[in-house]
Amino acid sequence: MSQNKKRAMLGYFFILFFNTFVDLGHKIFFTQLNHPIILPFTPPY
Repeated sequence: MSQNKKRAMLGYFFILFFNTFVDLGHKIFFTQLNHPIILPFTPPY
């Protein structure tokens, strides 16, 4: 496999992973907004 192809694959997977991560983050964030769940790592106020 050429170096360019390898880099392209890596970039593709990175973007795919990043998009999934952002999507998950948004889902969790908006779920928190609608139904506040106190998570163990939230600082006590």
